[in-house]
Amino acid sequence: MNSSWGKLWFKELGVLTERFRDDEGRVDFEALGREEYEFRRALMTGDFSRSERARKMAEEADADMDMRHQRATAGAAARWSRPDEPAENPKARRKPSGPMPHDKQKVYDFAIEEGFDVADAYECWECTVNERGGKTADGKRIRDWKAYVRRWCASRSARRSA
Repeated sequence: MNSSWGKLWFKELGVLTERFRDDEGRVDFEALGREEYEFRRALMTGDFSRSERARKMAEEADADMDMRHQRATAGAAARWSRPDEPAENPKARRKPSGPMPHDKQKVYDFAIEEGFDVADAYECWECTVNERGGKTADGKRIRDWKAYVRRWCASRSARRSA
C-alpha cells in the first residue's frame, strides 16, 4: 500500500457520509463506523473481501503510484542521459563531471572540443588547482568541472567583448 490512498480516502469521505443519511438527513453513524472499520481493516491487511470500497481505492492508489513512478523514471533518464545520446528534454542536466582534474591536458582538450579559448581554460585550471586547492573563489568544492570551465571561459570571453 502506498501513501496515495490517503488523498483518495479524504476526497471520498464526504461522499461516503452521504450514503449513510436517511430520508430525513440524519446520519447512521453506527453503520458508517462499521463501513469505515472494514475499509481500514482491508487496507491494513490487504484482504479486500469485506470492503469493495477499499479494493477500488487501493487499485486507484496503485495506478496513481505507477504513473508517478513512470514520470519520475522518464525525468531521471532525461536528466542523466549521456551527452552523446539525444535527450528528450533539451534542458536535461548531464551527470556532473566531478572535481577539477589534476591533468591540465583534460581541460585543454575539453576547451578545444567546446570551442573555448585555451588560454582561458588554462587560467581556470591554474587558478583552481594550484591557487585554490581545487575549490571555487568562494571556497566551495567543484562538483562539475566541465560546467565550471564553461562558465569561466564564457565570462572571460564576455569581458573581452564588452
